[in-house]
Amino acid sequence: MPARRPREFGYFAVEDCTRIAVQPLFRQAATPANLAAIRAGQDVDVDGRLSDHRLEYRLHLSPNGESWLHIGRPGTSAGFYLEFQNISRPVRRNGRFVRPNLLHRVIEPRKLIGMRCFIRGLDNRRYADLFVTPEGTVGCRRDLNLTYRSRQVGKRKRREQRRLELIRIAMPLASEQYVTDFARSHPAWWPEEQHHLRPKGLRRKVWAKLVDELRFRPALPVPARAKAAAAPAVPAPPAPPSAPATSPQSLPRALTAEKPHYMADPLDEIRQIFPDVLKYRL
Repeated sequence: MPARRPREFGYFAVEDCTRIAVQPLFRQAATPANLAAIRAGQDVDVDGRLSDHRLEYRLHLSPNGESWLHIGRPGTSAGFYLEFQNISRPVRRNGRFVRPNLLHRVIEPRKLIGMRCFIRGLDNRRYADLFVTPEGTVGCRRDLNLTYRSRQVGKRKRREQRRLELIRIAMPLASEQYVTDFARSHPAWWPEEQHHLRPKGLRRKVWAKLVDELRFRPALPVPARAKAAAAPAVPAPPAPPSAPATSPQSLPRALTAEKPHYMADPLDEIRQIFPDVLKYRL
């Protein structure tokens, strides 16, 4: 397996970090008094504190120069430049945009004034959120090299997790354990009776996309190597008992004990009485 690519700020996922949205901070600073001061050509500084994250920040708004955001705690603070996007739009009437009239060049139609705030990353891209790693580093997603947890697993696992989410939407009244068991036992299931199985309150367009994804993207088969790794280990048969060592201490008692008198050799008694008798062989 190849070595992991080293990362300066650690191997963290987006789900491991704390997300901080920039737009609410700008909305709190864009009060009528501050907007009037900015239109007058004055710089505005707004200090605040994020109670949920225990971080302090300063938002600097300038009509002529660069606007920036300084956020963090003492020792782990960071600064970022801000970019803005004008999202002013005409007023809606009955859910539709008001069409320009014949006098649109003379009378400007009424609009809803809006402004969107972004963070400029090190790659000069716009980001709407900041992230705080468990180690306390603050930055954008690409600046910190953060990846999503779904991208840290293989294609087969990712397909299984996606199918599990879709089946959970298709069966809103089923328990979590039932949905998990059903997804594992039916890897290619899709709701054929679409109109009868559509949950109440789910739009038809969303339901049609869900059915198509379940139908044409079944679960991938488990490779043989993964099956062998997940299979329980077969216990080895017990080894046969080893033979006792051939030592005088382990010999049977019949070979080491003294022989009884009825098993004694009669020549032994003769040798004791007449030691010279049996020296010569007849």
